[in-house]
Amino acid sequence: MVAVTTITSSCSGQDCCSGETKKITDSSKSKAVAVCDHCGKASCDKTCSSSPKAVAATRQTNLKNSLPSCSLSESQLLDRKTFLQSGLASKIKAVKELPTGYDLVFTEPKEYAAELLSFINFERGCCSSFTYSLIFEPNNKATHLQIYGSKQIKTELSKGFKELGLIK
Repeated sequence: MVAVTTITSSCSGQDCCSGETKKITDSSKSKAVAVCDHCGKASCDKTCSSSPKAVAATRQTNLKNSLPSCSLSESQLLDRKTFLQSGLASKIKAVKELPTGYDLVFTEPKEYAAELLSFINFERGCCSSFTYSLIFEPNNKATHLQIYGSKQIKTELSKGFKELGLIK
């Protein structure tokens, strides 16, 4: 008699170690085999939609499509996303919607303003159609980084911020 138990998750690489697991049991042997829930193979190749290259290409394309006015290449944009998620994005205390953009609120020490200015100077080079402003509340209560422009800019910012995980 053969019994099959299946646990499904997505493949995370060449060996499909976190893929669908099938446990096959007969009267003399028990064997567990990990297979990808996308391609059904024990080892994904470049044709599998969950291979690292295919996943990375999809993420890059989605990000580039979300920010069409950004002049960075797809790979540069993906690198920038990783950089922002590990730094600036992790320090945002609130995101407030403006009529034509967003207000990112930080409660970091006043020395953090230099990092925000560095961010703005970089972004002005690749996203030159956006308007940037820094607002400092009295007594260093909070610093606001506002990014805005037109209704179209706000839509683009919204898509980009969703990709970054800043808004839902």
